[in-house]
Amino acid sequence: MSFTKPLIFLILLLTHLSVWANYPRGLVANVNGKLVTGDDVLLLSSALRLNDSIRIKLFNQANRDLKLYKKIKKTWLKKFFNQDLKTILYTNTIRNEARMVTVTTGRRVAFNFKTSDYNSLMQELENKALSSWLDAGQGMQVATLEFGKLLHQRGYPADSSMSYENIYYLWREHQESSIKEKIRVNEVKKFERYIGTYNNYDLKTPIHDFRVNTFFERHRKIVQQRLNGVMSQKSKIKAAIGKTSGSNFVIKQLSFISFGESKFREINSYAPELLESYSELYETFIQTYSTSNKADQISKYIDHAFQLRKRHSSKELRQEYKRQMQLYNNDRTNISKLILAKTVLLAAEIDPTTQPDSVNYMAIVANSNLKHNFSEYLEMSLKDLALMSLKELFTHRDVSPSVTNYVGWLIGLELQNFLNQQEGKIKIDYIDLTDYKSRAMIHSKFLQDSIQEKINSFKEDLATRYSKSNYLRLANDDELEDEEALLFVIK
Repeated sequence: MSFTKPLIFLILLLTHLSVWANYPRGLVANVNGKLVTGDDVLLLSSALRLNDSIRIKLFNQANRDLKLYKKIKKTWLKKFFNQDLKTILYTNTIRNEARMVTVTTGRRVAFNFKTSDYNSLMQELENKALSSWLDAGQGMQVATLEFGKLLHQRGYPADSSMSYENIYYLWREHQESSIKEKIRVNEVKKFERYIGTYNNYDLKTPIHDFRVNTFFERHRKIVQQRLNGVMSQKSKIKAAIGKTSGSNFVIKQLSFISFGESKFREINSYAPELLESYSELYETFIQTYSTSNKADQISKYIDHAFQLRKRHSSKELRQEYKRQMQLYNNDRTNISKLILAKTVLLAAEIDPTTQPDSVNYMAIVANSNLKHNFSEYLEMSLKDLALMSLKELFTHRDVSPSVTNYVGWLIGLELQNFLNQQEGKIKIDYIDLTDYKSRAMIHSKFLQDSIQEKINSFKEDLATRYSKSNYLRLANDDELEDEEALLFVIK
């Protein structure tokens, strides 16, 4: 047994070494005169992708071995290699473009952040990290030591011989790199906004432009066409709507009217034809359920609850109920955990001096029907009405309230699943074009589309102006040259 941990550690090390061997090294790009190595990409990826929690997680995966951590880190970052290589090259291209704008117009439209701006962001981050000690008046030296100690305890990657103070400054160095790279990314976006808004006359188009009405009518027709034939099938509705890019701008609310999701009032208002068969629908469920294997389990579950009550106190059972619910909440696909939790709760509510009711529960269920008309209970759902009728039957047979509620819950669970599978009707509420906010929302889309169109046009222009003598080597060792390499960067 003493060799188990070292063996596992060796396997992990060899596995990560074999993967890391494929990490791009040396020169990986020469685009527009910008030379980039694999190490350059790794530095950017580390700054943009590795927050504190990820660093700590990877370091703990490496059993806090710094050498193995570095290999695991490279393996984890490799999936971002192509994207981050593109970021480096595109940022360099945009920086050159921003300089040209400055030369021709005298305006610094981007990449004009000051050292003081960066220092302010770093100071804000540092104060937040050290606030609990600084606010207590313990001073900067104590604060850095205590924060470094906290980082060490949590597993922040650092050499085992490093002092708490040095761990803090290592953390600070990582934060500095992260802030600098995020600033560069934001400056690229700032320049793109400049390109998109410069001489963009669509920005001055009045909000009551006739195109708003045209857009609304066109996309409302598209939505209706997409939904034609799937109006009663909820599983297909979202997929159909998702294919229409303008649907989010013309639809105010989508509601699915069905026995599984709606009250009788909603069904009566928007899909009254469904009410013609609601009693028959429930009867179909009862006939199917009462002859199923799940129905046979009810008495077994109740007997199990009584057996649990004989062996455990109510307090113990309630604690076990909480534990089982936590297990279910960790995996809500496991309904058996939920049923077990409810069975334990039933056991906690049972009087230990009583015996199980000598009642054939399923015989009651099999002969049940809806005793009330929906028109008297418009604020109820079909499930609510069915369970109310069932509970009245059980009460009439002198079944205890706790068992009645438990059986009702079990049947309600299956009834809900059954009703969710039934067809319904989609109800679409469109936006009101007389409302200023609705028109403004569509107008905003026009502006964003116009800005993006100008940015795309700018990128196409870059492809014609820049040198075609380019080279890229991607993470999987695929190589791109000339125009293909440039298009990878700017698209």
